[in-house]
Amino acid sequence: MAKVLKRYFLDTGKDNIMWCLYFVDELWGTQAGYTGVIGEKTIYCRNLSTDYDTAVANAKEWIGDSPYPLYANSDKKTNAFGSGSGSLYESINEEERLERDRINNIQNAISQTINESWNTFREEVPNGHDTFSGKLLGTKFVENDFGGTVKMVFQDDRGFKLYGNYGSRMHNATDLDGRITFTAIAKQSDDDKYFGFYREGKPVKKK
Repeated sequence: MAKVLKRYFLDTGKDNIMWCLYFVDELWGTQAGYTGVIGEKTIYCRNLSTDYDTAVANAKEWIGDSPYPLYANSDKKTNAFGSGSGSLYESINEEERLERDRINNIQNAISQTINESWNTFREEVPNGHDTFSGKLLGTKFVENDFGGTVKMVFQDDRGFKLYGNYGSRMHNATDLDGRITFTAIAKQSDDDKYFGFYREGKPVKKK
């Protein structure tokens, strides 16, 4: 799979009225025994403006110091406000609904993978600093004030699962079969002793 160019871009949303901001990210999955990047996915970020120049300015302000480039198509003409099938608020709600559906589909796929991979024997999540070795079960993009970050669900060889940031260093340290070893500070979930969260994840160099 060729490397995905992560990028922001402007395009119009429903009814070709409102300029919207989108982000292109890596699509992770499994195909023909290969687990890793299998393509790219487009993520809706937010509505910007019906005016192109204002939309570009709003996009740049929202993206801030993001390392990813912004692409825009200034030649595309939008329809007049009120010419669409519904109100502006309906257009916004439709974009939000599609985004919620996308997130729900990802979460359902992750949950199904977790259930299928569940070990018969499991150890509890250790609290504190530890070394973890196991397999990446899935990733998802989570928005924040700086654009967003990729999170992963990870299953340790000891049976428990962890959730936390999946940055470029962690991604580069992941084998083609999805395996990764890293150190981190873990905290057991209050509701499930076999599930926890990690921070300050650092991949262990391969020997």
